[in-house]
Amino acid sequence: MRKQVRTTTNCDDADAKSWLSSPAPSDAGSTGSSKSVRISESDDHMKPGQYAPHAPIRPPKKVLKHVWPEDSLFDDSVPIRAAQLAIEDIFIAFIRAVKHFKCPQRLTFSLEFENVLVLVNAGKNVPFIEQLTKLGALRTALANIPTHGHDQVIDRHQVAVSAVERAILKMRDHQITLYLDFIHQTFICYVETFTFPSELGFSSNMRDASDLPHTRRKMIIIDQFNKLDVLRARLAGAGRYAEGQLKDKLMSIDNAIVQFLQEMAQHCDYLYEIVSFI
Repeated sequence: MRKQVRTTTNCDDADAKSWLSSPAPSDAGSTGSSKSVRISESDDHMKPGQYAPHAPIRPPKKVLKHVWPEDSLFDDSVPIRAAQLAIEDIFIAFIRAVKHFKCPQRLTFSLEFENVLVLVNAGKNVPFIEQLTKLGALRTALANIPTHGHDQVIDRHQVAVSAVERAILKMRDHQITLYLDFIHQTFICYVETFTFPSELGFSSNMRDASDLPHTRRKMIIIDQFNKLDVLRARLAGAGRYAEGQLKDKLMSIDNAIVQFLQEMAQHCDYLYEIVSFI
């Protein structure tokens, strides 16, 4: 009596049973139908093409090969399916990029850049810049995928483009929000450090308060005016991207700067009037 030995494989039990119960593969000349084959117990040798010793040798059967119809090489469904798969791949990459990214609470800005969207590629800015780069690459990849005029491909393509565009717009709005905070904090620092000199060296023969003499106090007050002008210029640049609540926030900061500029100008006028009446 033979002893049965059960072996385990990496396949599931159901897959293993299915594989074990399937017909054993025959030689290259056999067809897909199953046939019962008995192996002779005789010592006589069998030649190729024989099922038993002394049996007539059968000529080998022709091997059937799958031949693709010529029309299938130009089937319209092939490029359409390729476009669908490419869009889905981009969708997967987009979801992964968005899922693992967290917008920073602060970014490093510089007043030297006239373009408010320009960031220094260092420090806290690096992950933010890398995320924008990823989304930009996905947007470019989507733009290069042909839709072939197929309605389903066009719809899916538009959904993917809209999702990427919304993510980029959301990051831009977040960057503008942080930039406005940066401008506001800079303005507060200016206000705390700016001075209102008690005199500017005016003389009675000067035409008006703008005709400041070349003194150290003059250079200080001019520097303060220039700094505030730069803040207003940067706010104007941010205004091209600010909408809704961001626009209101920008206008509030700009109004505060304008008010302070007016106070500085009024102080200069006051000092000039004192001298002119002497």
